[in-house]
Amino acid sequence: MLNLIINLNHHCRRGLILLFAALTLVTAACTEGEPPVVAEAAIVEPVVTEPSVAAPEPVVESVQNEELESAPVMVHGFELSDLEGTMRSSDEWNGKPLLVNFWATWCVPCRKEMPALMELHEKYADQGFEVIGIAADELEKINVFLEKTPVSYPLLYGEMTSVFELSDSYGNTIGVLPHSAFVDRDGVVRHTKVGEITIEEAEELILDIL
Repeated sequence: MLNLIINLNHHCRRGLILLFAALTLVTAACTEGEPPVVAEAAIVEPVVTEPSVAAPEPVVESVQNEELESAPVMVHGFELSDLEGTMRSSDEWNGKPLLVNFWATWCVPCRKEMPALMELHEKYADQGFEVIGIAADELEKINVFLEKTPVSYPLLYGEMTSVFELSDSYGNTIGVLPHSAFVDRDGVVRHTKVGEITIEEAEELILDIL
């Protein structure tokens, strides 16, 4: 038993000596000569993200009407088809005060303002006032829309590009819908309105062209 303890002690002492020697070598490697090689981490540039900006939507919200105070803008003549396929000329409405409203079935504010336009069309009809709706749309879509929302004033329609070009002659210089032009009896565009118009706004401008 005594020999076993002596041998164990001998091995323990030997292990301690070897451990001490190893620690000495490690210490020497960290403090002497060139510093230990450390693998460099890949440098990642911080990603700076711009605040997300939604794509601009077409202007359809109501804005203040514009009174055309510069040289009078005379309405250009046009010929467009009505919903029955009959070609209608702008000459038909010569001498009448008009609200020419450019719209489309896919335009929510256009649809929202229609009841007000119908009410005013009927209210001032005995004074020669007319509302003319000109749609930048397809006949099939217009007819589907009218099944749920009948409209009492004349509706014309045409291919989108040509209707927007026509609306430009009625003061729609930024090419948005809805667009309303108030035309006096001499065929002069007196007021324009971009976006949904309220019945109060429309009536005030109608009274100015009667």
